[in-house]
Amino acid sequence: MDNAETKVLLVDDNLAVRKIARLFLINAGFAVEVADDADNALKILSSQSFDVLITDMIMPGTMTGVDLILHVQKHYPNTQCGLISGLSDGLIDRSLECLRDLKTLSKPFSKADIVEFVKQLGS
Repeated sequence: MDNAETKVLLVDDNLAVRKIARLFLINAGFAVEVADDADNALKILSSQSFDVLITDMIMPGTMTGVDLILHVQKHYPNTQCGLISGLSDGLIDRSLECLRDLKTLSKPFSKADIVEFVKQLGS
């Protein structure tokens, strides 16, 4: 899939992370929407479809990034999901079958890191 054909929803409560990640992805040719928490992401998802969702793990609001991914996998099965986090990958409960193969990207990340991450998810 060509980058320009890949629609990405980026969810992170940190404004600086949202801005820089959005800029990195737009400069790589992706179509990008952003949300500051899972609740706003769900509102966006209810009116648009996305190829890729990348979300932070810990955010304010009613849902964590993992909760959001579980919801998206159930209700939007064509959307590929990935998790970005500054925390250790060991904190993700991989006992859940749907999270066993979850792709993760550690913060801080470079432009090349996040672009490759989205390409892997979108392929």
